Order: sequence, then C-alpha cells, then structure tokens
Amino acid sequence: MAKTWILTERKCIMKKKLLTAITIFLCSLLQSQTNVSGGIYANTIWTKANSPYIVTVTVVVFPGITLTIEPGVTVKFNNNQYMEIRQGHLIARGKINDSIIFTSNAAVPAKGNWKGIYLNGGTLDSLVNYCNFRYADRALYLQSSVGSAPSMIKNSSFIYNNYGSYFGSPGFDSCTFINNTNGLLGSNYLNYCVFSKNGTGATTCAGIIQNCIINNNGTGIDGISASIKKCTVRDNQIGLRGISNGSAYPIDSCIISHNREGIFATNYAIIKNNILDSNKLIGIQTTGGNSIINNLIRYSGIGIDEGAGNPGLIIGNTIEYDSIGLSVGIPNDEIHCNKICNNISYNLRYTGNFNTTSGFCSNNYWCTTDSASTAVKIFDGYDNTTLGLVKFMPLDNTQCYLSVGIKEFERDRAFTLFPNPSAGAFTIEFGAILSGQFILTNAMGETTYSEQLIDAKQMEINLDLTPGIYFMKVETVNGSLSKKIIIQK
Repeated sequence: MAKTWILTERKCIMKKKLLTAITIFLCSLLQSQTNVSGGIYANTIWTKANSPYIVTVTVVVFPGITLTIEPGVTVKFNNNQYMEIRQGHLIARGKINDSIIFTSNAAVPAKGNWKGIYLNGGTLDSLVNYCNFRYADRALYLQSSVGSAPSMIKNSSFIYNNYGSYFGSPGFDSCTFINNTNGLLGSNYLNYCVFSKNGTGATTCAGIIQNCIINNNGTGIDGISASIKKCTVRDNQIGLRGISNGSAYPIDSCIISHNREGIFATNYAIIKNNILDSNKLIGIQTTGGNSIINNLIRYSGIGIDEGAGNPGLIIGNTIEYDSIGLSVGIPNDEIHCNKICNNISYNLRYTGNFNTTSGFCSNNYWCTTDSASTAVKIFDGYDNTTLGLVKFMPLDNTQCYLSVGIKEFERDRAFTLFPNPSAGAFTIEFGAILSGQFILTNAMGETTYSEQLIDAKQMEINLDLTPGIYFMKVETVNGSLSKKIIIQK
C-alpha cells in the first residue's frame, strides 16, 4: 500500500507542475497583449515586449506629443478604428528582420477593416522604415492641409488595402504595393518600388518614378506629371495612362510589354528610348502634340495611334511587326527618320480627310526603295475616298533612323522578369541573345545564386528563397543591368 501511495503522490505532484506550467504560459500570452484606446497625453513608447497592441477604440496622439513604436511591434485595429496624429508626432522605424506591422484584428481580415493612420495636423517621422500595412481603408492618410507627410517611406509594404497611401508629397523607396484597390495616391518620388495586382498601382504622381516594376494591375500608373525612367511595365490592362509630362518629365528607357495598352498620353508628353513589345491593342496611344522619339515598337495591335489633336513629332523610332504600325489622324505631324517595316496590315494608316503636307511623312525607311511597294502598305484616300492622301516621298534609303534611334547595345541589355513578386519561380526574357553571367543577391548584397549564360534569350529560375527583396544582375562584356524582385511565399 505504501508503494501505491508514493506513486499516486508523485503523479499528483507531476500534474500540479504541469498545470502550473500551463497557467504560467497562458498568463504570459495574456500579458504580452496590450489593449489601447483613447488619448495619448504624454510621450509614449510601444515596446516589442508588450506587443501586440490592440486598438480597441480609436487612439489619438494629442498636440505636441510623440508616440514611438519599436521594431518588431504589431499593432492590430478593431473594425472601423484608427490612429489619429493630432498635431502630434509618430516615429515608426522597423528593422530589416524586425518590421513594424499595422493590420486588422479581425479573425478573417479584409480590405477596409480598419480606417488607417490619419495625420490631422500631425507629422510622421521623416523616415518611415520597414513598416507593413494591411487591410486598411487608407493605411496612411494626410487628413488635413496642416501638418506633413514623411519625407521618405522606405522598405515598407502595403497589401490588401483600399488605399495604401493617400498623401500628396512623400517619397517611396524600395516599397511594395500589392493587391490594393489603389496602391497610392500622390507621391513626388518612387524608386525601386513594386506595384502588382492592384486595381490602380499609383495615381496623381509628380517628380520622379524610376527603377520600378509595375505589373498585373488594372492600370499601372494613372494621372502622371512625373519623369518615368528605367521602369518595367508589364501585363497590365493599361500600363501608363494620363501622361502629360512635358519636356521636363519624359518617359525614358522603360520596357513596356504584354499590356493590353502600353501608354496612353495626352498632350505634350515626351516618350523616348523605350522598348514597347507585344502590347495587345496599342503600344502608344496619344491625343496629339507629343514627341515620340527613339523607341522600339513591335508586335502590338497598333504600334502608335496618334489622334487628331495638336501636331506631334515622331522621329527615330523602329516600328515593326505590329498589325498596323502607325495610325495618324492629323495632316501636319512631323514623321521622319523612322523605320516602319514588316507590319502585317499596314505600315501607315491615315484617318484624316485632308491631304497631308509635303513634309508630313518624308525620309522614312520602309524596307524598300520602291515607292509603289511603299504605297501598298499605306492606307489613305486611295483605299477609302473619305480620307485624304498621304505624301511620303522622298524615301529614306540611307536608314537615318540608325543615327538617332535606340542603339542595338541598349536593346541587348534590356530584360524583363515575371511574375514579380514571385514565390521563387520566375522567367527572365532578354532583349536579344546574350552571353555573360547571371547573379542573384539578397538585400545584404550576398550572392545567393549565379549562372553562366551562353547564347541565352530566356531563362527560367526556380529557387527555394527566403521571403524578401533580391537583386538580379546580368553582366556582359558590354555592361550590366540590374532589377529587383520580391520573393513572397
């Protein structure tokens, strides 16, 4: 009996210890959650140790007060709640491996669950870094004309929001905007950003947009008065729309491919040195008055569709292998030193009802030295009596487009990669057959993969990569070109 009693006592002791351990664990979980609501009246720090913070009722940072959020903190908002920075200050600087998360507290979160972070006469830190915003109506919102947005938002992501950012002035560097109804409204600087699977990637932008990847959106970028340089615009319904940049803000050295419509420009845009490839309906559509210079335009429904607005300048372009190369409706455009060849239906379609001027379309290279052969591929009043006649002589037999157009070296260097973001499997397409070295590095600059290229036009990559930002470089004897890719599981 004594042995039995001892065993039973030991079991009881073990059970008590187990229950105590479970109780301590559950208590620690409860203690790590911090509910917050109402006003913040003194300088406050939200610490990682007390994360997550649950905003049960709207939080207001009062005038002159600073709220600092440490790296690694998660802030969750109950439905329809928000944070108001009322003439106060919010500091939010995460780290590369310890980001700050703002998200919904719903069991099954959805766009617009919480309202956002409102600047009502208040300010964000001049540098918002490594912050992630999910499921908000307007994740960052400048609510009043008083106060200011941050000067730069870096390394941050905006996913599943109605609006990721609703500001008028901040810059974004190395940020991602994915699956938002609208990625952002208003920015003066975008660099190495990714816009993917949004209704509209970005709208009402000014300043500079460069090195960005814009893919799989309804509209990639809309309503632009900005310089757009070295961007990849691919697989959107409309790549770039509402462009009216003027000479100070050109669309320059971009790859715009596989969109339903590549570029829609209003008056006075400068579109130069771009590659427009395989855009289903139209490569470039304009309402007139634009300068389209030194572009490679191919494999589209219509290469350039120039409307009947103000006279435009089309010079130094290669327009080939489209269904219709160039469609023009105004008789006094200046169309010179282009290569317009090998388009399926017509090299040139004229839709105006007045005869063109003698300098309208002269000195272009049509891949033939015979005027009769050239005329066969021009649609005008000879094909439809309601239209005017096109004067296209003299022909360019010296191929002057080569002296002003995109150099072959620049075409060779161009490459696109998709899908981006990716789970680790993606395809790279080069502008021409290349030999050299392909190198993939992580955000710390460490090489994670490399491969020798020998006469490659396309390569497929499938790697098990840790989620994050990676950079791809293709090095050839003529130079190198880099692009950024986002890895998400």
